[in-house]
Amino acid sequence: MHPKHQNSADSVFHRFRASMAEFSLPRADRHMLVAFSGGADSTALLHLTHTLAFAQKHPPFITALHVNHGIRGDEAQRDAEFCRRFCEERNIPFVLYEADAPAQAKQRALSLEEAAREVRYECITAYLREHPDICCVLTAHHADDQTETVLFRLLRGTSLRGLCGIPKTRMLTVTDDSVPEGFRQVPIYRPLLSFSKEMLNDYLSVNRIAHVTDSTNAENDASRNLLRNTVIPAAKTVNPAFCNALRRLSETAAEDDAYFSSLTDAFFRDLGIKPTDPIPTDSLTGEHPAVLRRILAAVYDAHRSVDNRLKPLTAEMLCAMIHAVKTDSRTELSAGWCFCSSDSRCRMQRIAEQPDSADYCLPLLPGEITDIPTGGSCLLCDGSVKSSENLAYLKNIYNFFISTHINSDKLLEDLYLRPRCDNQTDRYLCGGSHKTAKDALSAHRVPTHLRKTVPLFCDGDGIVWIPFCGIRDSVNPKAAEPGAPIFDLYYFYNSEV
Repeated sequence: MHPKHQNSADSVFHRFRASMAEFSLPRADRHMLVAFSGGADSTALLHLTHTLAFAQKHPPFITALHVNHGIRGDEAQRDAEFCRRFCEERNIPFVLYEADAPAQAKQRALSLEEAAREVRYECITAYLREHPDICCVLTAHHADDQTETVLFRLLRGTSLRGLCGIPKTRMLTVTDDSVPEGFRQVPIYRPLLSFSKEMLNDYLSVNRIAHVTDSTNAENDASRNLLRNTVIPAAKTVNPAFCNALRRLSETAAEDDAYFSSLTDAFFRDLGIKPTDPIPTDSLTGEHPAVLRRILAAVYDAHRSVDNRLKPLTAEMLCAMIHAVKTDSRTELSAGWCFCSSDSRCRMQRIAEQPDSADYCLPLLPGEITDIPTGGSCLLCDGSVKSSENLAYLKNIYNFFISTHINSDKLLEDLYLRPRCDNQTDRYLCGGSHKTAKDALSAHRVPTHLRKTVPLFCDGDGIVWIPFCGIRDSVNPKAAEPGAPIFDLYYFYNSEV
């Protein structure tokens, strides 16, 4: 073996030893679980971990876990058998889980990539549940994975936290009836995040360590494969140091996010509450938007850590939570949970527990401001001085409004406001066809958090106007007789469309 190559392999091992030391590993009294696919990255991780462990006077325990996702048929069986033999040759305990990721992708309405990831972590969690002596999980995410992750999130749309990429450590929640809380947190460590894939491949080559190759990695039908095989090479033609630039961006974002996280922690600490506790609304309204977003994200994540049915927090959900804080209203989130602001407190709670404040029927009087229980205000302008004064007032206190004109001669009885019912009473004739309020709001791409709070303007004949959509054909001023009274309807709200 050429000394240069041997020095390279030794350098990888010493860097790995230093990386593991950051996690205070290895230790003789620790049992580590290694996620092992049989590919180059995880094979390097398992070999390095095994080599480092047996360099200790008292080696720690290591178990390798492999998941056959049921995606690649015979090739997947080949991978599982390779992993089994690799571990047997080194006396490493081996665990195999069989799954059906394609079926789960269909059932959960996820991409195959997302379903495979969820299934993989569910298998890991299941094993941890049965083995409380395991102190941590090691995964083989490396520097190239970090580049792909940051780029993927940039293209999809992300926050500052998303730019941080893959963290070196994250916690996995495992149910455990033996502890008072009913669950425990097991850390997932990524000791290879500072290693490039080239370094890991060189390590395997120098040490003549076999591994398997996933043939689908060469196909561009999966998002990450497309980035890895096409987008990143193209970006390198513009900037050869593109990967390093993205990693620096990720590191800077992580530092900035850590600062904001310290402000979020201080917020809860100063109030003497946990993120799962109700929060005084007035303590939120004065916060900078950047901090408010993180406080509400912390509230959501704290509840998700104990109810994994909650979907990952989206920008739309976070926007709806902010809207609820500003308007003393509520918004549905996922898995039977809602975020509610009422009685000077903000909280997440199960929908079955929410107070029924959304059921209302309010008269809409000419010139008078009508406040909606779910947030926002409405105004019927009849040309009076009072209408003009109240219109000017509302434009000063609300960020946004939408309005329309109607022929008041065609109204049947007085106007009133009510919420959506999603039944036959929610149908009206608009644009020559009958449609429901639900379908109209969807067709006009009104954000979900606004659909839940938009009031319906009605008279004795049903719906007159649905904000963001259209007016009933019978009150359309275009068909009005000359001199017919034309009124303006306004709906004011505080959340962007």
